[in-house]
Amino acid sequence: VAPDGSQVVVADGFPGRAATIHVLSAFSGRQQWSWSAHEDTIPDLRFSPSGKWLASAGADHQVKVWETGEWNQVAKLEGHGDFVQAVAFRKDKDQLLSAGSDKDVKVWDVKTREQLKNNRYDKEYTSI
Repeated sequence: VAPDGSQVVVADGFPGRAATIHVLSAFSGRQQWSWSAHEDTIPDLRFSPSGKWLASAGADHQVKVWETGEWNQVAKLEGHGDFVQAVAFRKDKDQLLSAGSDKDVKVWDVKTREQLKNNRYDKEYTSI
């Protein structure tokens, strides 16, 4: 749900097939936007605290960031070696965290698209 409560985002998909993001009006339920976003399922979607961006975690090993005005892709973050299971924005910075089946939790700078940090653990994490 968007921070202002006006929109709901959902993703469809089937393992091994392209996945689509749908933006729905929280008031009417009508679809406002829809686009093919990843080449495999999307386990997680998360708005930034400001509502400026939406991040999507992909089973295609990618994290993508979309600006919420026209829903254009502003970043494709690559570096996970397996499914990306979860994404979360930091409240105080333009940073995004991603966790994957590769047992990595990464920190990204959304504006520069740089990976700032990588932490490897002994198990995979499925939520942040």
